[in-house]
Formats: sequence, structure tokens, C-alpha cells
Amino acid sequence: MSRVFVAGDHGVSVIDTATNTVVATVGAPLRSHPLGIDFDPNLRRVLAAGLELWAIDASTNQPTGPDVPTGIVTNIAVDPARGRAFAVAPSICIPLFESTCDADPQGQIGFINPESLSVTKVIPGAGANLTRVAVDFSTGTIYTVDDDPGAIDTAVWAWDGGSGALLGHVTVPRAVGGIAIGGRRGYVPRADHALATKLAVIDLDTMKEVGEFPIDDTRGPLAQVAFDPFSGKVFAFVAKVGRDVQLVAFEPVTGVVEGEVPVSGYFPDIAIDTREARAYISEERAVLVVDTLSLQPIVTIPVPEGTGALVFVPAAALSD
Repeated sequence: MSRVFVAGDHGVSVIDTATNTVVATVGAPLRSHPLGIDFDPNLRRVLAAGLELWAIDASTNQPTGPDVPTGIVTNIAVDPARGRAFAVAPSICIPLFESTCDADPQGQIGFINPESLSVTKVIPGAGANLTRVAVDFSTGTIYTVDDDPGAIDTAVWAWDGGSGALLGHVTVPRAVGGIAIGGRRGYVPRADHALATKLAVIDLDTMKEVGEFPIDDTRGPLAQVAFDPFSGKVFAFVAKVGRDVQLVAFEPVTGVVEGEVPVSGYFPDIAIDTREARAYISEERAVLVVDTLSLQPIVTIPVPEGTGALVFVPAAALSD
């Protein structure tokens, strides 16, 4: 059966998508709060990152070592086609991927061997406050978001996922730290001077902003954004005036808003099941399931251990 792995307060909860119930909870090695989570289909492992990198066997829901202390890691992404994983750390003056910390710390990108969880390469000084890493599966390029709290604008950086060479960057005014990749476009949420939400569109070949999608009646964007190749929609979260958070669905070429879904909580994340047209959205100690075609809520799943980042694991990836 398909699973959704949900990072919680001190570990990861496992949801069975057939019964829409939590069937297991896997405690983090240091009882820390996992901040990033992704799935490696080659190893059938879920990789989690927080104060350490660790792995869960997605077939048995059991931890599988080793555990690698890193300091604070905010996000992790797997490139299964090339057997790589990447993690980003913000600019906090504690040892992260490296054992030293200078007086002016900068964000770091760690290149990770998904099997051993060893850090094979570190790019130091890769930004002032790295919050997100995303992989372009067609090219192997990785994109990091530098959401510097001391700057008005946010930088999106492109890196070669093999050599670590810098390929380019683009500055996105008033962006808030997320990115989704769909085709040869990147989608980055941002706000204008009046805090009205917009979705900046980046041409990934030229690393230039080529358009923006506005959203009416908002108090500002949230960082998470996702592209769903099955429904052909881009999903973004916004804080609506007079209401709670809304999940907004865009047509990715024209930017037409195709619908909205109310969401409970202010730090949601989203994982897409492209086979069954489902989106799994982390709320406050619950996961909301939404039909990505009709944009109708289906069920809310209680998750007592808390919710944060989450990843969908298809049943086909767990079977021989």
C-alpha cells in the first residue's frame, strides 16, 4: 500500500493511504524535530533531516542506520536517477556539515551519498539563509533558495548536481523561500510592497524571471509550493484576508486561479500522489487529503505526533 511519511515533533508518522490512518511512528535518533524529508526509491528509504541525517526503511517502517549528526538542516532532496541527495543548512553559527564555524557564517549545501548518508561534498558560503533545495530530474541541476532575512529580495541559485559548480542565479523581489519545478519553469511565491501575493515564474534555461501570477485578497504568501504533473496545476499556500490559510491552484501557463481549498495551520507542506490525484497537506496535528482535480477535501487524518514536512511513497516503489 502507498504511504505518506510525515515529519513530526520528535520523529516521523506513517500514514496508510488505503485506510487514511497512522499505522506507525518512527522516533528520531536524538528525539529532534525533523525539518526535511524525502524518499529514495532505489534504496526504498525515507531520508529525514533535522539535527542529524537518518533513514527509515519504507517497507518495514524501521530506522536503518547510520545516523549522521549535522547540526540544523532545513531541507533535503533526492535525485534517484543519479543516486544523489542534497541537504541545505542555514547560516547558524554551529557546526553543520563542517567542523568549524567562522565569525560570519553562511549557508551550506551538503552533497550526500543516500546509502551511507556520508557527506561527499560541501559548498560553503552558498547563501545567507538557505531554506529550500529542489532537483530538476531532467537535468540533475539543483536549485537552492536563499531567503536572507536581512535583505528584501531572495536569490534562487542553480548548481550542477554532480560537480557542485554554480550555473547561475536570479533575484526574486520579496520572495519567501520556496520553489517548485515544472517543466522548464520554476515557481517562487513572493509578495509585493502591499503584501499582495504573487507567484514569480522563472525560466530555468536562462535563469530569468519571465512572468508572475497574482492572487487577489491576500495577506501574503507562505513558502511551500508544488507542481503536480498529473493535474497540470501549481499549488501555493497564501494567508487570505479575513480567513485562514488557503491552498490555491494555478494553471501553470496562464496563471489562472482554478480553485482554492481552506487549510488549518500556518506552516503547511504538501505532497502529491500523481496516480490517484491526491494532495496530502500537513495541518496542525492532522493531514488534509484533497482531490487535485476537483479541489475538494476528502478526509482529515489525525496525526497526534505533530506534522511538518511530508513525502508520498507509492506502493509500486515498495514492491518487487
